[in-house]
Amino acid sequence: MTRFFPKSIAKTAIVTALSASLALSPMTATPAQAGNDDAAAVAAASFFALITAGIIANAAKNNQGAWTIDRRDQRPDRSPNRRKLLPSKCELVVRGGPDRGTYFGRRCLKRNYNHVASLPARCLDKVWVPRRSRNVNAYDAQCLARFGYRERGARSTRN
Repeated sequence: MTRFFPKSIAKTAIVTALSASLALSPMTATPAQAGNDDAAAVAAASFFALITAGIIANAAKNNQGAWTIDRRDQRPDRSPNRRKLLPSKCELVVRGGPDRGTYFGRRCLKRNYNHVASLPARCLDKVWVPRRSRNVNAYDAQCLARFGYRERGARSTRN
């Protein structure tokens, strides 16, 4: 079953209807008298006071009041998980050959990174490094980036 009104609108409508019924109930119980404007003014003031109290209570319950500031909404989370920051000295850039790209050497990571066991195994490759003329076990930087890992000190726009 789909709702006709969203929850917030339904709560606001219920609060408004309840406060209106409470405010108008004393007015309907008294008989009509000519020239008695004080009772109508009191009833109108109490009606608006109850509506205002209902709106304030609803806003306070939902934490959406105009006077409250939620600091979490103002600035994004800039503190990444420290376990996912890889040491920049382990970065290995292969510019030539069939395995061209950016990698992180496994041997260097074992020495300089405490959480090597948590790195995804599917990112580990044997990479041909032309300047060393041999294969090296290394983690593909793009693959690690898909899992949330990045180089320590690198800018967030860089992959």
